[in-house]
Amino acid sequence: GRGGTALHREIANAYFLLGDLPQAKQYVDRGLRIRENRFLVDLRVQIAIAEGQEQEARRGLVQLEAMDSEAFVWHRLSTVELRFGQFKEALRAAEQAVAKVEGRAPFGMLAQLMTCQIREGQHAEADTTLQKINRSYGNQKADIRLGLECRLEVERKRFPKALEVFA
Repeated sequence: GRGGTALHREIANAYFLLGDLPQAKQYVDRGLRIRENRFLVDLRVQIAIAEGQEQEARRGLVQLEAMDSEAFVWHRLSTVELRFGQFKEALRAAEQAVAKVEGRAPFGMLAQLMTCQIREGQHAEADTTLQKINRSYGNQKADIRLGLECRLEVERKRFPKALEVFA
């Protein structure tokens, strides 16, 4: 019907993408009252991250563990750790996420891994991850791929090369 979990999830996501976090939370909560749903729980974690609510984000992670894949829980943990300044832990979680995936790692997981590698100064590893992203997703999300490459070159203090990325 019109009041189902899926509808609440989509409305909540739309509000989240618009940056209206109070409305997004309201629809997440409505949807979760109907039925526990991993997408809604994950969206609640993302909202908590955006609001800087670390304890709320971590409570959501505990809930997510019971309903989502191990790889995805590691991925979301990495985003929480990165947001709240735990860079080494974010990197470890991102590495675990990619390692636990069966088959090809999703673009978002690889991008998160590369972001953490750059943050931790692991430039050679970030290069390897970028090559993997380009091999697996070479015809998708060019703006994000170029942004990651540019960020890597900036962190290496290779500013002319960073500018060439967009030329």
